Amino acid sequence: MNKILLIEDDQSINKILAYELSKKGYQVDSLFDGKEAVQTILKNDYDLVLVDWMLPYQNGVSIIKEVRSNDYVKPLILLTARSEQEDIIKGLEAGADDYLTKPFQSAVLIARIEAHLRRHHKHFLDEIKFGDVLMNTTNREVMIQDQKIVLTKVEYDLLKMFLEHPREAVSRETLLQSIWGFQYDGDTRIVDVHVFKLKGKLKESQVSFKSVRGVGYKLVKKDDE
Repeated sequence: MNKILLIEDDQSINKILAYELSKKGYQVDSLFDGKEAVQTILKNDYDLVLVDWMLPYQNGVSIIKEVRSNDYVKPLILLTARSEQEDIIKGLEAGADDYLTKPFQSAVLIARIEAHLRRHHKHFLDEIKFGDVLMNTTNREVMIQDQKIVLTKVEYDLLKMFLEHPREAVSRETLLQSIWGFQYDGDTRIVDVHVFKLKGKLKESQVSFKSVRGVGYKLVKKDDE
């Protein structure tokens, strides 16, 4: 089930859209202002975000610009009563994938959502990017600033797991189960060894691994450390 975050301060519009989206099988979370919007978007695994332009505390364009600056790659659709070309350009330049001018029919919104989800899912079957690390999952190549790095199969699979969950703590047990298999009964230090080797191969990149005491590791930008 695809998860959508709806940020709309008009409570009646918010409730109507949430209801229509729920009927179509989407899981919808709602916010009614921009106060916690950026943190909510970055800390949760939403498939798509709908954000109104005019919001209390922080407007939609500012929200979009800020989350894009944090390497957020999921689709963002701007909802706005503004229809001037300059406003539309401003929203798209901030990082919106699309916009809908109010008033609009819910069927049109749902069609746009479905189109963006299809396009996003297709693209990210092929590529995963975080910082300056780009992984092509079709040919199993990893590039850092246009330079190819050579990884073993385990290193590649390990990096893919972290790239799919950037800035999230991934436990050693999860890594053992995902990379080495559920039946692996060895010492969890094998994870530490491979993460250390992988960290060395990424030393020239913008990203690195941060140890999470008692849990495992997370992939972060060096600027975050």
